[in-house]
Amino acid sequence: FSAPEMQVKPAAPETEADTEAPVPAVEPSAQEAFNPEDDELLAGFVAEALEHLESIEVNALVLEDAPEDTEALNAVFRPFHTIKGVSGFLNLRDINELSHSLENLLDQARSGQLVIGSEAIDIILGGVDMLRQMINETQSAAQERRPRRSFDTSALESRLAGALAESEAKEDVEGKVKPLGEILVEKGVVQRESVEQALSRQQEGSPRPLGELL
Repeated sequence: FSAPEMQVKPAAPETEADTEAPVPAVEPSAQEAFNPEDDELLAGFVAEALEHLESIEVNALVLEDAPEDTEALNAVFRPFHTIKGVSGFLNLRDINELSHSLENLLDQARSGQLVIGSEAIDIILGGVDMLRQMINETQSAAQERRPRRSFDTSALESRLAGALAESEAKEDVEGKVKPLGEILVEKGVVQRESVEQALSRQQEGSPRPLGELL
């Protein structure tokens, strides 16, 4: 299937009042509106996605208490996978990209490369909150026939990148494990000075993992 074509509704004829009122800025990536024939499809997506997010919240708390519970892990992974797939079909790029990143985090845990801890749970629940806002905004924008507003996900994406980089620490050609801080600097997630400060805090006795300190 191909994603339905997204069209922006033509603006109404300009009036004197319109010319005086400021127009909110909208990021190019969020300038999407739905055609009337898409309303039923969108309504179904919104209803199911919100149910999926509620399910994720419940199972994430179970997973926090039992990180090795495969059933709970899959129960968190699958809803993100579904939201990613349907949002991609609907060309909802921001929802698709964030749910994909969260899915990747859970996939690392499923493959045994990442153990779900408190930091990962916080990221997951933060992702749920952000996705809920995005989905509700998508519904409102479609009902009002206006472009969707964008959301700043940079802080959440940085935490996701840090968690994923931590799980990707692998042996180099010399058989040595590359330090996590070096991986994060190479990926552009953090500045080298931040890594040095975090390492100093660990040396001073902080029990928190490097990724969490950063």
